[in-house]
Amino acid sequence: MAKTPHSRPQRSGPSLKRWRRHSVSWTRLLLVVAIAGALFALILPAMWPRWPRRSNAHTMSQCRDHLQRIAGALRSYNADFCTLPPAFTVDDKGNPLHSWRTLILPYLDQHSLYKSIDLSKPWDDPVNAVARKTPLECFQCPSGNLATSHTTYLALVGPRLCFPASGSKARNPLQGLASGKMMLMEVSELDSVPWMAPYDSNGDFILNLSDTIHSSHVGEIHFVLGTGRVQLLSAEASSEHRSNLLYGIKVNKRPELR
Repeated sequence: MAKTPHSRPQRSGPSLKRWRRHSVSWTRLLLVVAIAGALFALILPAMWPRWPRRSNAHTMSQCRDHLQRIAGALRSYNADFCTLPPAFTVDDKGNPLHSWRTLILPYLDQHSLYKSIDLSKPWDDPVNAVARKTPLECFQCPSGNLATSHTTYLALVGPRLCFPASGSKARNPLQGLASGKMMLMEVSELDSVPWMAPYDSNGDFILNLSDTIHSSHVGEIHFVLGTGRVQLLSAEASSEHRSNLLYGIKVNKRPELR
């Protein structure tokens, strides 16, 4: 039959064989990819708990730096006023107004933000709306996933703890600072609070610490001693050891500290 302008050329024998070989190669490749994907899906649940720890290796030092900076601000406040800041300020009726985190803003190079806050009104008053929504990097763990206005860095507030239980200032200017008491600690993201809020911890989080905590650092949290030293506390630490740290009871050995 004569060729027409629209007729297709017939494949030659060798070309057809090469086409078939390429087709088989692509089929094998797709099969390998499918098998690899299935294997990855099977091992993903086993690998998942390890990934946050690997990520923490890049942010652990930043989190430590943030806590050291906050501890330094508290010590600078103490140097100027011969006392720690109150855990929270109060109004004439004793109602909580502002957190100690607000009071140390000038020592964190946040002078403008501090001046914009009306300390005579509660932290959640509309007049302080802009300030309380302001994100502060130093109050957040870099590996966390928090709202920009929240923090997981809390003070230890209560009888025998570093901060007094009321809104009044500590009578002893060296209370906690010269001891081994915990001054600050990380809590789980589920227990985070607005950084301006007068909310902290009474130590129950430390005493009830378990390996089920939803911490930014898997199985462990940072805490700060009154001396300004930042340490890691494992969720596997004994209850006695945690209690000793919380109340500044000196021990000869500290196997759970890193």
